[in-house]
Amino acid sequence: MATGGQDFTINFIPDDGYQVASIKLDGVDYPVSNNITINNVSSDMSLSVTFEEGISCPDVWTLGTVYQGGERVTYEGAIYEAKWYSDANQPDLGGPWTLVGECK
Repeated sequence: MATGGQDFTINFIPDDGYQVASIKLDGVDYPVSNNITINNVSSDMSLSVTFEEGISCPDVWTLGTVYQGGERVTYEGAIYEAKWYSDANQPDLGGPWTLVGECK
């Protein structure tokens, strides 16, 4: 519990096959994400999180990171899966990557 003006981060961990659909804090919609940081908590707040079936967004692709076959990344709003080892191939150019679907 955060008290006395502390920042507080809450992580949302959907069940397999689900993703965060909406986040509402004190009646205000927030961008969909797998976490929320509430700054300067000083009073009670109301948090509502809904989930929907779908593909969760994996980590963002990073140039120079080694990816093994089967690993997934997010690149420009889409999810890609490595078909084999890759460390410098941009996902949207094909090669060792295959498009899985949209990241919501």
